[in-house]
Amino acid sequence: MMLDPRERDRMLAAYLDDALAPEERRAFESAMESDPALRREVELARRIEDSLRRLYAPPPASAPTEREGGHSAARLVMPTRRRLLGYAAAAVLLVAASVTYRVYFVPSAPVLPPIHPASAFARLVNAGFTPEFVCTTDEEFERTVRERFGQGMLIQPTEGLTLLGWGYGSGYSGTPLTRDTLVLLTRVNESPVVVFMDRAKNDREIEQPKDPALHLHKRRLGRLVLYEVSASPAPQVIDKAYDPAVRPN
Repeated sequence: MMLDPRERDRMLAAYLDDALAPEERRAFESAMESDPALRREVELARRIEDSLRRLYAPPPASAPTEREGGHSAARLVMPTRRRLLGYAAAAVLLVAASVTYRVYFVPSAPVLPPIHPASAFARLVNAGFTPEFVCTTDEEFERTVRERFGQGMLIQPTEGLTLLGWGYGSGYSGTPLTRDTLVLLTRVNESPVVVFMDRAKNDREIEQPKDPALHLHKRRLGRLVLYEVSASPAPQVIDKAYDPAVRPN
């Protein structure tokens, strides 16, 4: 389910305020299930709001709040949601200005810090190896990849291989390739396998993991580049990936 952009913004604000009617809430949550970008936007908004609430949390009870005699002492006041959103908007403008500066004046500075795929793999496993979004059909899976990179992809069904779903990097800080990298969580015979995918133009040389128990494999697939991290010395997932536009069903 895709929402009209203006209706999407209205429902997003109301959803964060817990102000949607039951039917609208179900419709919005259904849209989140089919729209990874919307889901990430909701999660980002909640993280920003949580950070701002912590920033403007009231002082401990031991701190003075009011003096006797009716004169108010200086104190931190919890902002309203409207004020929080205003702060968030200001924060977004600051981030945008920072990114613009980096793009035009410091081209080599990454927007997000780099992280080795093996480190991201380890943190995802330690965090419970739980996907943030699950595609229920091949069409949805293919569309998720195509809308991000301009080329679709599917994984050939194989005994012992389970596609768990997508992760968006919330389990670690940084990016293995770029901010657009998609993270696919899978299991092969119950062992965790992570595939990081991006545009082929973002391909780069990545050294093998320092941990001898982990292995990194890479494959180019049309306009995509796929990196696989697992305990297997041979690829187990990326060798089964294909572009459905050039391979008959």
